[in-house]
Amino acid sequence: MCNREAAAVLAVGKAGLGKTVALSWIAAQSGAAYCEVTQHTKAIRPMFKMLHDAYGVQKDSKFTYDLAKNCMNFLGARYGPTRPLLVDEYQNFTPTVLRELLHLQERCGFALLLAGNTHRLAGTRRDTHAMGQIESRIGMRFEIGQPTREVREDRRRTQR
Repeated sequence: MCNREAAAVLAVGKAGLGKTVALSWIAAQSGAAYCEVTQHTKAIRPMFKMLHDAYGVQKDSKFTYDLAKNCMNFLGARYGPTRPLLVDEYQNFTPTVLRELLHLQERCGFALLLAGNTHRLAGTRRDTHAMGQIESRIGMRFEIGQPTREVREDRRRTQR
């Protein structure tokens, strides 16, 4: 049941390039849901709670199965079109958790942008099978590079 039209997009770049600021701005301007993966949200159950929080949906259960089922309902456009999801610091996920998020995205068909540093995913040395599945589920990827001198000069002029 893969919806390739809604394949995930991956944006990576070195730390300090402004990915977090850009994602926050995009979410604010577009109404997309935004969340940041931290040490506390990188496991499966906390990831589902993070999604509930990002979409402003009440968490009615503490059980992972129920949280996942609820995510399927509100992300699956059961209650209308689903807002895109912007996930910052995705590299903090373990491969198993990222695979679960991508599976959810494929089943529900919502737009997903993963952004983070060019570092390896947490725990990738242990789970090479999961990495293969993850790589096959990313529809588009791009690297955010250093701003050019012209861009930096334009920013300076507009900030004055």
